[in-house]
Amino acid sequence: MRNTVQQFPKIVPRLIYALGCIIVALIASQFLDIPPLIRNWEDKSWSILHLNLSDNYYPPGAALALIPFLWATPYFWTALYFYYALSAIIYFEICKYVTNRKFRIAALMAFPTNTYLTWLCLTSADLVIELFFLLLFTLFVLRKNFNLALLIGFFLCFTRPAYWVVFILIIFLLAREKKEKESKSRNLLRQGAAIWVLLAVLVFNRIIFGSISLATSSSDTIFYSHQKYHYLTLPKFDMDVVLNNGPSTDASLVDLESDGFQILNDYKIRAAFKSIRDNPQRFLYAQVQKIDSYFFPIQKIPNLPGQYELAKDEKSILIGEERLTWSLAIGHLIFAIYRAVWMLLMASTIVWLGLSIFSKRQLSSSEKYLLLPYLAGIVPGFLFYVETRFKICSELLVIPLHFIALSSLRDLVRSNRLNSK
Repeated sequence: MRNTVQQFPKIVPRLIYALGCIIVALIASQFLDIPPLIRNWEDKSWSILHLNLSDNYYPPGAALALIPFLWATPYFWTALYFYYALSAIIYFEICKYVTNRKFRIAALMAFPTNTYLTWLCLTSADLVIELFFLLLFTLFVLRKNFNLALLIGFFLCFTRPAYWVVFILIIFLLAREKKEKESKSRNLLRQGAAIWVLLAVLVFNRIIFGSISLATSSSDTIFYSHQKYHYLTLPKFDMDVVLNNGPSTDASLVDLESDGFQILNDYKIRAAFKSIRDNPQRFLYAQVQKIDSYFFPIQKIPNLPGQYELAKDEKSILIGEERLTWSLAIGHLIFAIYRAVWMLLMASTIVWLGLSIFSKRQLSSSEKYLLLPYLAGIVPGFLFYVETRFKICSELLVIPLHFIALSSLRDLVRSNRLNSK
């Protein structure tokens, strides 16, 4: 009883912070012009409960997370706010690694002031689940809890397969930190633990679904990501909406138009490679655009809301419902300011990393692992496509690192001034 009473004052700041974030989300929900898409997982959640595993179009992480809230139909607001509040509390814990109190408060402000993150948490089908698992995975990594990091990292990848790259990398690095505390053979097993998990998932998918694909939607994505007119879509327009008309948007027609790549069984993947081969200049523009869109813009990607479609003759882009409301425009402006500040902070972080590497100073766990998810995200982004919703969670993780770097740079400047005197 005494321990509970002693712990209560420590819990209060976390609860107040989570409540403040929830209030911001509740205010934002009053301006939504689309319903929450998390309800799209309802059928898959029920199929999992009934052990009717026949669909692997998307991985089941979000559907598993929705199961405890299947009673909260039709929009599942309870689930959204539950995982949003938990994410806020976990982010609060991560920000404790920022030792300077003023900088820590500034880092904490990043969660509720990121308008697009809040918007996506309320409207996207799985982003709030992704955010929860990514933050929880990172917290266990920072605390060097290998087993829980492995488990939660698995659920993160089960929600968003793009994280397999960083999951494998972080588990490898985390295991290497313990190599002096256990036998060599045991540590080698630990270093490859994420790979063993990946292989187990691939075997499971082959047995249950007849395919080793992590998600069968990947063939659609890879076609649209390397389709002839992809370079005209992002960063301005939504790729899925624009590439909806015309012969070059039909993978079966593209596959029939030319020969080659018959070794590939999936005609959509064959069509993607044929588009790359037949349109090398467009492919180059698209790939450079992906790098630019991932690292450098202050606007969200896609920049514009609304419906913009390629005409059937593929000679123009049709303007549909634009959704240019004041709430979306102001939210876009606030996010642009947020992202511009983020990029300025990133510049100071790069300087600090350069100085740390030059001085051969060993990076701490927080200094190393907070940046890796964001950096590794360019790999799936380059292979497929880049939108802000695919990187916004990992960008949030870099915020505490920005203020750790800023604090270190400030201390360095102060020490140099003292030495000069």
